Amino acid sequence: MLGAVLGGAFLGGLADRMKENREYVREKSDAMQEYLWQAGLERQQEVKKARNVLTKASDYLEEKGLNKDSLLTLLDEDPSKVLTLYEAAVKAEEAGTLTSTILNSAVQASTGYSDPSMTPAELIKRATPIFVEGTELKKPEKEKSVLQKIFAPTTSEELMYDVYSSEIMGTRGADIQASISAPLIKERTGKVKTDIGVFAEDDKYDSTQKKDMREQIQSSYDDKLQSEKTSLTNKLNDTSLDQTQKDAIEKRILELGDIEDLIKSGSKNLAYQKLMLMYPSIAQDLYLTNPLAQIILSDPGYFGLNSTQIEDLFGGL
Repeated sequence: MLGAVLGGAFLGGLADRMKENREYVREKSDAMQEYLWQAGLERQQEVKKARNVLTKASDYLEEKGLNKDSLLTLLDEDPSKVLTLYEAAVKAEEAGTLTSTILNSAVQASTGYSDPSMTPAELIKRATPIFVEGTELKKPEKEKSVLQKIFAPTTSEELMYDVYSSEIMGTRGADIQASISAPLIKERTGKVKTDIGVFAEDDKYDSTQKKDMREQIQSSYDDKLQSEKTSLTNKLNDTSLDQTQKDAIEKRILELGDIEDLIKSGSKNLAYQKLMLMYPSIAQDLYLTNPLAQIILSDPGYFGLNSTQIEDLFGGL
């Protein structure tokens, strides 16, 4: 009799724990799915805004005489440059200097677009995906006995796998999660090039002079990057350094390596902006002694330093 009572209590306790686990899983799963649903809605709205901005910019550039092949190539290979070109063209129009000849000279694209049947609207949609593909999910694997499979509580890894594998808003939860931090406009660097310098109101300097100045600054910072990496690597052999000092040196070497990778990948503006803020003296010397350097350091077609960076680098000079 006592054994039956104890057995019933044991099974009753297990049943209670199973019920609690199911309720916990349901609550957590519902909360995670609700979060992803809201994130998905926000992503949809932001993508819609990005498409509208790209559409407005593309319509404007086409209306002002930009060659359609050039526009299609920009939208396909590097859509964010459409916005840069649009902003520069609007400023030029306000200054009364915008012409179709100047506009087309700002884009250096190969003759003819690969698919002439493609429309700007289609390329804009392709350039602004609502959701991007998340990483492939691997189901958590654990060796469990039969009883463990029945009664063991669900782990956080298992819960996340189930939610991220489930369909939310017509896609996987993992795709929505990956899309939260994904750029609204695809970041691509193709063969097409733009030269915003052609819109400069001050025609004292031509595009060749500006290109030469850009290359001079880039070369100076390339040399600085390499010399710093070499110097810091040699410092690691100094036996008088403590571990904290070595860690700081290794961290800076990794930072320089990341910047080097940015340059190789084509994200040169961002790379040289980082180098200028790390080693400001080169940019500061040029800023003080060369008016052309002042122009292209803030020109979005060259280095594109924003107002905060300009203030940080040159505000006190």
